[in-house]
Formats: sequence, structure tokens, C-alpha cells
Amino acid sequence: MKLKDLKTSEDLTSSMLIKVGNFGMSIGIDGHQVMLFSLITDKAIKLNKCKSNKKLKQLKKEFKTWLCCDEEFWFERLSKDQIFKMINIIK
Repeated sequence: MKLKDLKTSEDLTSSMLIKVGNFGMSIGIDGHQVMLFSLITDKAIKLNKCKSNKKLKQLKKEFKTWLCCDEEFWFERLSKDQIFKMINIIK
């Protein structure tokens, strides 16, 4: 799905792939799991990448409670509004 098609958090659905800025965002089957991945390599973005990227640093700071992995940008138990806020930070 294209980012311009997302107007509100209600437009988010499960099993969705979205291109957000320089990253891809995958929303899981349950709709509350989110992973950021590289559009070039299709691999998950590592947490240490936030040292060189301001948007990832802000994302990690605001959503660190929902991080479920020690090495990658992988979040769980997010509401649709939180996911939409995450998209707005990254774009």
C-alpha cells in the first residue's frame, strides 16, 4: 500500500506492507505487531542504526516500551493509533 492512501489509523489493516520514507513497515497478521525493514535488503533494521538516523532515534525513544527484540526494530501490542503515529515520525 502507498503511504498517500493512509488518511487515518482506521485505514491500517493486518498483514500490510507500507513504504515509509526510506524504510518498509510490515504490520503482522494480528494487526498489533510492527517491524521496520530495509527496502534494499529486505532485512529488519537493527537498533544500533538509530545512532546515525534521527527519525529512528526518536522512534526508539517514544516506543521503547513496546520493543520486543533487543537487536531489531520489532514492536508488539501497538494500537492502530500508535502505528499511525509511528508512520508519521518516520515519513
